[in-house]
Amino acid sequence: MIQHLNVLFTGPTGIGKTWIAQALAQKACRDGTACCIDPRQALPRLGQARADGSLGKLLESIARTDVLLVDDFAMAPLNDDERRSFLEVCDDRYGGVRRC
Repeated sequence: MIQHLNVLFTGPTGIGKTWIAQALAQKACRDGTACCIDPRQALPRLGQARADGSLGKLLESIARTDVLLVDDFAMAPLNDDERRSFLEVCDDRYGGVRRC
């Protein structure tokens, strides 16, 4: 049964947040599927997918993943398109209705 839980790691640099998150994602890979993304690369990719018409397919593939690990989220301010894209990812993962 999918529980749709969120885990947020916070704390100072160098204490092992990423290591713990990746260990949990590795366990998820053994039990199903997991996807680790770096927002600095993923958010521009989502914007590009929106522009070329492939956003629906990309969101669908992310939504099918059992565990989504987003590392170093919001290390820099997000623009409007990046915020919208991230919200769409979250919404699709919870089974929301996507509006085009």
